[in-house]
Amino acid sequence: MPDAVIVLGWEMNGTTYTHRCAPDPRAWKAYWTRIVTAMRSVTGQRFRFDFAPNRGADAIPWTACYPGDDVVDVIGMDSYDQAPGKTFEEQASAPYGLRKQVEFAAAHNKPISYPEWGLFRNGDNPDYMRGMLEWIGRHKPLYQTITDYCPHGVWQCDDNPKSSKVFRSMLYARPVPVPVPTVPAVPTPSVPPVPTVPAVPTPSVPPVPTVPAVPAPSVPPVPTPSAPAVPPVPVPSVAAVPVPEEPVTAAPSTPPPAPAPLPVPVPTGTETAAPVSAATPTPTPTPQPVTTTPAPTRTPAEPVPARPPDPAPTPDPAPVPAPKPVPAPAKPSAQLNSPEWCAPVDLVDWFARWTGERRSCVQVPSLLNWSFGPFGD
Repeated sequence: MPDAVIVLGWEMNGTTYTHRCAPDPRAWKAYWTRIVTAMRSVTGQRFRFDFAPNRGADAIPWTACYPGDDVVDVIGMDSYDQAPGKTFEEQASAPYGLRKQVEFAAAHNKPISYPEWGLFRNGDNPDYMRGMLEWIGRHKPLYQTITDYCPHGVWQCDDNPKSSKVFRSMLYARPVPVPVPTVPAVPTPSVPPVPTVPAVPTPSVPPVPTVPAVPAPSVPPVPTPSAPAVPPVPVPSVAAVPVPEEPVTAAPSTPPPAPAPLPVPVPTGTETAAPVSAATPTPTPTPQPVTTTPAPTRTPAEPVPARPPDPAPTPDPAPVPAPKPVPAPAKPSAQLNSPEWCAPVDLVDWFARWTGERRSCVQVPSLLNWSFGPFGD
């Protein structure tokens, strides 16, 4: 078995075996190194050596017996259900317990193992069994071996029925790895190399000689003869033929007589109102219709008499624009019961035509001061 894992000098930190580490750890390290060196010198071997102390400090701390990374391949531990530690948690956390083993192996970059573990001093202990199986599943050792004879076992020992039930139920729930048969590799036939075809040289083509450019002769410009200017041809004017006009008799327009000015009433009282002056509008003459007299019909035999000259047209009189009334200056309205007040007077349409307003304001300064005799003011 050239690939065997060899547990050399197991449980060296205790007092059970003659290959114990105490009281001379240096001599024990020399013993380990001499055996490993001799076995590795065999041709074809692939041995791995497992350093597996007993859990706990025991007679000497197992870290003092470690021979070195060059002669150790696996860091294991024998862990039975016994002191130090009654519960599994105490066994894991005790000095040089299971947790110390995992940390020490990680620091030296080595895998862990449990070459021996099982029940012992604490009898049928299902809690220990469950804790140990969970620890193994969490930290993945290279291998583990449960001792299966009384008082340690669970298969061939009827004294531990509770622990046996936990062991069987937890292991049966895990899938069993199926080994995959190794298929021998089929050798690939060697293919003879393809002979190299020599490259055919490409003949070089001589360069084409450059043809010098022939200068083109310059042609002098040919002058373009200018054509003489052609004088314009006079076009005879055609005299306008006078067209006789028919006499138009316009009826004289007589402007209508201007209307007589209307009398302006003056209110009675001690004081007379200021006369309102307004310019008399000049009426616009109305245009009269024009009467056209048809020309008499003549026979071809009668001679055409000479037409008398047209009378001078009578110009229409220019329209005289109507004067715009001058508005009276605005006067502030009098307050109630003041000496001055304005009374609206309706002077009908004729007054509006004359002044352009339908109402006028008459100022009676002392009207409120009249005396009415015994009735008071």
